[in-house]
Amino acid sequence: MTRTKATRTSASRATASRSWSGGNLLVAGDSLSLGATGGGGTYANRFSVQVQTYLQTQHGGTWEIFAPGGQGGLTGTSGALHITSSGWGVTQTYRLAIFEMGINNQAGNNKYPSGTYADDDEAHTGYATDIAALVSLITASASIPASHILICGVPPYGDTRIGGTAANEARFIKWNTLTIPNAATAAGAIFVPMDDVYGTDYDPNDDPDSYFPVDTTHPNEAGHTLIANRIISYLPGDLARPRRATA
Repeated sequence: MTRTKATRTSASRATASRSWSGGNLLVAGDSLSLGATGGGGTYANRFSVQVQTYLQTQHGGTWEIFAPGGQGGLTGTSGALHITSSGWGVTQTYRLAIFEMGINNQAGNNKYPSGTYADDDEAHTGYATDIAALVSLITASASIPASHILICGVPPYGDTRIGGTAANEARFIKWNTLTIPNAATAAGAIFVPMDDVYGTDYDPNDDPDSYFPVDTTHPNEAGHTLIANRIISYLPGDLARPRRATA
């Protein structure tokens, strides 16, 4: 399968003179953001918590996670529906937002703020409109610039909707190389590629490896670490890992 090369966007390379110390972190996504194990439980050290730990360690202060559904994800629900379906609303001021919503939007054709798309083609073209609406909502209501909103691609997962057929493989590639990056760029947000996040250690046509002890969709904490590290590598300049001074 052709994979996109993980390269930072111009927005993520932008630097700012200010330095953050504490703030609120918005996380909206599906069961992956929830840290679902695939067996009825959740992982405490899911990727959002690891990003939170990084921010507190590198920048100081208290970084508090706010998330629709209470934990960052609603199982079986697309991230695009969270703000409305959870009854949560945007009431905080944020310094960083992470949208992980690709799998259920892609697989279930879930539409923001309600309903579903008629087919894959409509879902593909409509996703940019959905992302633009969400970014507009967050920037207007939560005092956060679009350059501090990260929109993640779809990580590999072993559902029958991905793998096994050429059509499903093409669908996965299309969302990761066109649908999501184009929508993120158009909205002024940062695209975080996830299609290669597990490296060569994931194959939906083989048995799950050490990252997937329960199923081939929900990674364990080691898999969440890979996701967190990828997100951290795409943080905007003023939240990125401090660089060592060079001679």
